[in-house]
Amino acid sequence: MSRQRLSAVVCAAALCWTLPAAAQSADPPGRVGRVSAVNGAVSLMPMGATDWSTASVNYPLTTGDALWADNDARAEFHLGSSAVQVGPLTSITFDAINDFQTQLRMGQGSVRIRVRSMSQDESFEIDTPAGVILLRDAGNYRVDVTPDGRRSTVTVRNGGADVIVGNDTRAVRAGFSATLTGSGDSPFAIGPAFARDAWEEWADSRNQREDAVVATRYVSRDMVGYEDLDEYGDWRTDPRNGPMWYPRDVPSGWAPYRSGHWESIAPWGWTWIDDAPWGFAPSHYGRWAYAGGRWGWMPGAVRARPVYAPALVAFVSGDNWDVSLRFGSDGGVGWVPLGPGEAFVPAYRTSPVYVRNVNVTYVTNINVTTIDVSRA
Repeated sequence: MSRQRLSAVVCAAALCWTLPAAAQSADPPGRVGRVSAVNGAVSLMPMGATDWSTASVNYPLTTGDALWADNDARAEFHLGSSAVQVGPLTSITFDAINDFQTQLRMGQGSVRIRVRSMSQDESFEIDTPAGVILLRDAGNYRVDVTPDGRRSTVTVRNGGADVIVGNDTRAVRAGFSATLTGSGDSPFAIGPAFARDAWEEWADSRNQREDAVVATRYVSRDMVGYEDLDEYGDWRTDPRNGPMWYPRDVPSGWAPYRSGHWESIAPWGWTWIDDAPWGFAPSHYGRWAYAGGRWGWMPGAVRARPVYAPALVAFVSGDNWDVSLRFGSDGGVGWVPLGPGEAFVPAYRTSPVYVRNVNVTYVTNINVTTIDVSRA
């Protein structure tokens, strides 16, 4: 099928399906996490898996996933605009990742957390065996849990936190550390902040790199994956499409959504995981356009909370196309990136509000009342 014909068919899709009046469902979150750096042996157990696998850059993180960094390993993941660096011998379970809540459970180890912004309706919680740590403001934090789980420490470099043991809550101000022991007559010990070590200096260097990126002129920091765009591509302003990003050093004949693989990730289903270190944001937000003999990515209008999509493509099978990925007796399936003005129609259950939010930055006047959002 030609690119021109496919473009017309995809645009028409937003107008040909009828929305049942009673179609209402719980929407998937618009915000996810992303594995953004892996050094050494780092393992991941996605929700529903029965065994650990090697963690890879660009894997989407969501509620129920777990991460383990082995001896001498380091990792980093992003959750919205927040960055979390992971030290050696650290175990983390993601108890909640959604639009307004981040809840991490640490069994042991060390993490460094950079919260860039926090609205009044957001929460960031770290649960440890010795107590609960609530981050109250944007800032820089470090959390350490001993291997036996008996002692947890939060260090507030800047910002503010509350620590909770049982029914007792204490505030921890910038420049202080609080150690939680979980029980006894004195479950808290608060004093001057502990000194930085080499691992925390590495975490600081990651955050400083992110502070300097040019991409924030064109995208929100809540667009997960923006931090790697500058290193691997260049920005240009197109008279027709506005700001566009072009990847550098791609092979001749390269096209988006070609180097990577599909994986079923709940609750979205088939999800594209790109091989390129820069591939997260251009795979899950925005649109691609082919002009002047090369592919360029359009992030769309800057939006405070851009909505994540598992893959912004249209699937093609033979002379027909569909928005769901099919394998087996149906034969071969291909896919092409959605272009400017083409609507993304989820193959998973959503509400009309979700369909509007996932498209509104990239599609003008989308008519969600004509899209069937009732499918599982």
